[in-house]
Amino acid sequence: MRIIDIKNKANSLLIDYEKIFKVILYVGLLNVVISTLSNQLPSFLGMILSILTLTVGHGCIVASLKTVNNMQDQIEPMDDAFIGFTKIKKLFSTYFIYQIILLIIVAIICFVGGVIVMTMIGKTNLTQLYQLILTVSRSSSFDSTQLVQMMQLFGNSVSVIYLFMIIVVTISVIYSLQFGLYPYILEKYNIKGVAALKESSRLMKGHKWTLFKLQLSFIGWMMLSSLVVALFMNVFSMLIPSAAIISGISSVLGVFVETYLFNMKLNVCLAVFYEELDYFDKNGQNENEGESL
Repeated sequence: MRIIDIKNKANSLLIDYEKIFKVILYVGLLNVVISTLSNQLPSFLGMILSILTLTVGHGCIVASLKTVNNMQDQIEPMDDAFIGFTKIKKLFSTYFIYQIILLIIVAIICFVGGVIVMTMIGKTNLTQLYQLILTVSRSSSFDSTQLVQMMQLFGNSVSVIYLFMIIVVTISVIYSLQFGLYPYILEKYNIKGVAALKESSRLMKGHKWTLFKLQLSFIGWMMLSSLVVALFMNVFSMLIPSAAIISGISSVLGVFVETYLFNMKLNVCLAVFYEELDYFDKNGQNENEGESL
């Protein structure tokens, strides 16, 4: 499965993109409102709100699957955009389990990695670094030798920590790619919970690198959208003195630009990727069944 073929198919499906554009735009604006409310609320209430709105992005899944299956006429922009709320009973458990499993995986990696990092850095090095920092901070005279020694110890510690962070991010990305198809499986086959994650993991065997390259191929458009928003905001900041208003305009403008420049196509490409995997999986099974008969 080639990235160029996925994108070409997505382009052919997006000739009439008005309805899916509206769905993804509405979902993006909903996320802005939820993010704003979460930041305004106390941390505990903000966390609860974030958990209760885990399914808000499911409208993009619904609209992109309809687009890929040539059902654009069945897209209802307002209904599909809010489907994450209207069908929350059906969707929530699966989205929540996915987040919990990823959290557990990251926690285990952090714990094991933390032990390894502490072992590699060594208690002696940490003690020496702490003592040197205290000595330099309390000393009235500047000792360049102590400073060089401190920077060497600090540099060694930071290098190990950076390496550990890269490993954590890499493993987290791998697992997010492995389970990343669960919303499509949930929507198309109504397979829920751990079963949806297992099905995603099965389908993604040997295809994680393709999905990663597909997502990475949009990084240029992401950077361009950020640049466009930054340029517009520089103009608005000279005209509007209120920082709160500027922040609100920036968020809304960012959603509009991202939806138009890449987010709409990215969602359709991901749906194409899933449907291609699903088709070849089912087709392969059917061929094997036919041969066995």
